[in-house]
Amino acid sequence: MNELQNFLNEFLTAEAEVSNKYRQPDLEAYNAAVDQIANYTSEELNLSFGAKLVQLRDANDYERVKNYPLSIPRHIFRIDQYLSR
Repeated sequence: MNELQNFLNEFLTAEAEVSNKYRQPDLEAYNAAVDQIANYTSEELNLSFGAKLVQLRDANDYERVKNYPLSIPRHIFRIDQYLSR
């Protein structure tokens, strides 16, 4: 169980990192984050969490989101912890 929990925590951290790097005008850092999350997915899902960029997006895109809060890893809860009412 701990191994699965560690895997999920690492994956969710990598997922947040891809989102954060996408909002920065640093092509190399973003592509490295995409490579990192690909280590946690099957080949069929590699592009589901970001695809490598060959060039930066328009400067206005980065300017628009520069003050957005950073993404944080999602929290996953066990379903059996919820009570049905």
